Amino acid sequence: MNQDDSRHDQLLAMLNMPPGSRIVLFGAGSAGQHAHTVLSRHFQIVAFTDSDSAKHATRVAGVPILPLGDIPGGGYDFIVITSMFQQEIMGVLTGHYGMARSRIRPAPKQLFKEGRTIPSSANLTPADFDAVFDVLDSCKVRYFADHSFLLGLARTGDFIPWEIEVDLAIVGGEDVALEKAGAILANEFDFTTVYYNNDYELWSKSDINMLKSASQLFDAHRKIVRGEHVYWCVGPILLKFPERYYREVDYMNFKGRKIPVPIDHEAYLAEMYGDWRTPNEHWSYTDYGNIETIFPSGFVK
Repeated sequence: MNQDDSRHDQLLAMLNMPPGSRIVLFGAGSAGQHAHTVLSRHFQIVAFTDSDSAKHATRVAGVPILPLGDIPGGGYDFIVITSMFQQEIMGVLTGHYGMARSRIRPAPKQLFKEGRTIPSSANLTPADFDAVFDVLDSCKVRYFADHSFLLGLARTGDFIPWEIEVDLAIVGGEDVALEKAGAILANEFDFTTVYYNNDYELWSKSDINMLKSASQLFDAHRKIVRGEHVYWCVGPILLKFPERYYREVDYMNFKGRKIPVPIDHEAYLAEMYGDWRTPNEHWSYTDYGNIETIFPSGFVK
């Protein structure tokens, strides 16, 4: 048995599905296509589904890409999530579509990372974070440490051991500043400027959703302020949270640099996660504290 076969056998064991099972792959990007290559040797791939409606009614390797609602529940045994937004999609499948978690398999990270297309010049490393912050500051992008990055700063002043990633929230500020920062980061660090894939009352397709590094070490999500709340889009869902934490800025130290954080960050984390002080490597999207998930009509594709 060669090394690739051994690794694939390990991935199959982690998925824990009977050979020959009928599966739907959630995510029709490069990771989903790689998953199809590996899994089609052992399972029947009946369809892809994807939150990007522009991909619907097309095919990958001869397999149709369909809206999830168009795939009969009796037509498959499992859904395998190959998107990087696994936690959010899990919440959509169980909360919006009422699927049993026993039928959902988040793909092992090794599987979808193997299939991710990363340019050879994707050179962003933890040592470069300071330079990235300099670009954001020089372009006057208003950002805050968020999610796992903020949790790590609040607990130990460093990353969470199993989540080496800078998560930022971009709140307010000018669109032109974000466009400028995205262009500089794309040139220097192979960042991608990700736009929304649909028109919605809070944004249009021409608006920026996030800045993301090709090395997967840096995510900056846009949060839209409306009234007393902020809204942001992650994968196929819309999230809502109180805006008051972003009205003022506090700072925490990260490797000798002052990083902007939401005001009263401990209350912020408690409202978002509940017991945020207790590390939980197996935390999932459904474990959010008081964060509100919205499934507006016509939004989830």
